[in-house]
Amino acid sequence: MNRRLESYIPQVAATLIRVLLVAPVLSTFDLIAADWPEHLTLHEASRSPDGHYGIVVTTSSHVDDGATVLLPEKDEEFVDYFADLQNHRLLGKIKNFEYVEGENHAHLDAEWTPDSKLCIATYWERYGFASAAVLEPKGDSFTQTDIGQHIRKAIDATIKKQSRDVDADVYPQFYIEAGPKIRVFAEASNNPKQLEGVETYYALFQGIFDPRSKKWTATSAPAITAKDNEMLQSASEASCCFEVYAVSPEPFKEFPDAKEPLSYNEKSFFRSEESKFKYLDERMNDVYKAVHFVLSPPEFAKAKQDQIAWLKKRDANNSVAEKSKLTEERIKVLRQLVWPDKKKANEQ
Repeated sequence: MNRRLESYIPQVAATLIRVLLVAPVLSTFDLIAADWPEHLTLHEASRSPDGHYGIVVTTSSHVDDGATVLLPEKDEEFVDYFADLQNHRLLGKIKNFEYVEGENHAHLDAEWTPDSKLCIATYWERYGFASAAVLEPKGDSFTQTDIGQHIRKAIDATIKKQSRDVDADVYPQFYIEAGPKIRVFAEASNNPKQLEGVETYYALFQGIFDPRSKKWTATSAPAITAKDNEMLQSASEASCCFEVYAVSPEPFKEFPDAKEPLSYNEKSFFRSEESKFKYLDERMNDVYKAVHFVLSPPEFAKAKQDQIAWLKKRDANNSVAEKSKLTEERIKVLRQLVWPDKKKANEQ
């Protein structure tokens, strides 16, 4: 038995007896005090848009001082709760969530619909996610649906076809769309630190989850190559430190042998408009390849038509600087097809 709990068992038992004598059945953990119990705290970033709900977690200071009144269930270390903040009540435990506020190499995400009716909670560990659940408040209770387990099983099945002894670290991204429906992209690798001498395998999960039916309406988790993974990373991130582009010979006077773009004073510099346009055109082609890789054939057919029409308009322009501007804008549009922006997805 955990030694930190032994001294508290008599106190907890006495408290439980008093509670049972006063109220035989409690559907929620009611809190009358102005603050949460000493061992719990609200994870501020988890508040719903209307301020009604949030996630209450174990405090790091309480863990550090070795005194906790929590009684962990089997295979649980600590417990996170879904809470009614307006009425100051814990509505229940969030299964498989053990986040501790301020924990090193871990964090907790909560993505809400604008109407505060649905939340995607993700508990992250040092490499990849540990748990993910859809939380839906229902008055003085709530429902929770584990969606992380399905993602992990699909990824593990793909990775283990390549190496039976390998488990992958998974990095899901969730996008709440109209319906509502939840679109999921998850990159996975068995070697997130890119250690030398370790054979590395990759997989990409894509799926759509319907919160109403509690079912996945579409999923796939194919194996991908290192080149595919690099392409997807390139489509989702800046290729260098900064994405504010500028043309000026001045930074290159200090670094005459530097390659373009040169990151300098929080901008990416080029020697000429022509070299800037060449770079952006290559970047756009890389992102377009990722669009082809990720989208379904019908979706890509539409994207291809749009791209051809856009290219005709851009190339009809005689100004290289204007072509660069249009290409930079187009890269952002294409990226949205690969990795939709969370804010825009939530507004749909």
